Amino acid sequence: MNIKQPSDQETYLGLKSKDNKAYEILYKFYYPSVRNFITKNNGSEDDAKDVFQETILVLLEKVPKNDFNLTSSLKTYIFAISWIFSSNIGHPFSFILGQSFSSKIGQSFSF
Repeated sequence: MNIKQPSDQETYLGLKSKDNKAYEILYKFYYPSVRNFITKNNGSEDDAKDVFQETILVLLEKVPKNDFNLTSSLKTYIFAISWIFSSNIGHPFSFILGQSFSSKIGQSFSF
């Protein structure tokens, strides 16, 4: 049975209200794109999982705040966060250069 992807607005409202189903939607519909992008650029599956997990933590922190306003698509926002994590490692998508960032993902990052 195929489940239709909810709209960005529906998912965003779920994230805003801290609905666990919204996070399930992120893993089902948004994680595959991040994973594919990272693994096609010589990152590993573990790298993709680490980046997406850190992205979820940012969403948990930022989206429920009253002053948060999503001005792009949710997919664009998720990719932007993923880009920030890879660029904070030392070079954007450092895994392209053969540097694993899995061990560095525990560093604190500021947004």
